[in-house]
Amino acid sequence: MVKTQLHQKENMNTCFKRNKLLIKSFLKNFLNQKKRPFSKVNQWGYDLLKRVFYFSVQGKMIRGGLILLSYEMFKKKIDTAAVRMAAAMELVHSALLIHDDIMDHDDVRRGDKTIYAQYQDIGAGVRTKDPLHFGESMGICVGDVIFFLSNELISSIPVQAGIKELIMRYWSEELAKVGTAQMQDIYFAITKEILRERDILNMYRYKTARYTFSLPLVLGAMAAGQKKQILSRLEQLGENLGILFQIKDDEIGLFGREEDTGKPVGSDIKENKKTLYHYYLFKNLSGTKDHPLKDLFGREKITSSMVHEIRSFIILSGVKNIIDKKMQLLEKRSKKMIQTLPVPVGYKNILHELVEFNMNRRS
Repeated sequence: MVKTQLHQKENMNTCFKRNKLLIKSFLKNFLNQKKRPFSKVNQWGYDLLKRVFYFSVQGKMIRGGLILLSYEMFKKKIDTAAVRMAAAMELVHSALLIHDDIMDHDDVRRGDKTIYAQYQDIGAGVRTKDPLHFGESMGICVGDVIFFLSNELISSIPVQAGIKELIMRYWSEELAKVGTAQMQDIYFAITKEILRERDILNMYRYKTARYTFSLPLVLGAMAAGQKKQILSRLEQLGENLGILFQIKDDEIGLFGREEDTGKPVGSDIKENKKTLYHYYLFKNLSGTKDHPLKDLFGREKITSSMVHEIRSFIILSGVKNIIDKKMQLLEKRSKKMIQTLPVPVGYKNILHELVEFNMNRRS
């Protein structure tokens, strides 16, 4: 049985690195156990498992790490139940990313080809008439398989039946909301409606914030037997952390470097994503007709000079300053909420570092 506890001098980086090793080791064993039954189906089964493992472990594993951190904060020792939940969280995250890359037409993720782009190359290699369609179809199938594998893990965690029922209900409901919010994101990209700021923030809340922070924090505490009052606090903290995370993601998408992000810079502009930056940028341009910047969003090809032009306007118009202040407010709220949690100081310090990481990260 896996058992570990926070070291007195452990910080956020060492804590999450330690947690990632636990999740990685579990995932390797779990997926290895699937090799024989999957290989019996066809040649794609074993191939899928290899690609999924490599794709999953390339990430920071923040979501799975947060489950372990939350469990540890309240129960003191990480065990097999916690690691199993964390592995399920990382698998479902990989599935969502694989489908997200298809919808956003992103062929690069973490500096490597996305899963659908890898299968597109296979399709081209066997000279299929439409390699892109082949790649996207295979990517959808891979994501679907991972969803079922993650459900297998979460439904078999060794906890009391009543707690397991609560976990399964919360897990299913929150992930269903992610899909619904993703539909909103897709619709926002094509609509010409004038959106409200609260519409964008609500999309952030359910597409990213709750599943990235609220869900893992609540699951860990739920498995550790915490009451509804504590779960509610963690849920609210997760929303603040997650909205901050998404706004920072938008900033990196505009101002980051491809070598840091592992994704093409300007992809949000190409996809006409309705971010807070987009909202305030167009609000600034609302009194002008036919402004050239308006035509850049949604273009099939975005050049570095176009990105530079948008960046410059965002800074000079004061849009970046407005959004920076919103991020600072979320930072302040998050830190205040952390102080109210009934957990040892060492864990509060790690959560504070997580807030700082959200504010200052580059990828």
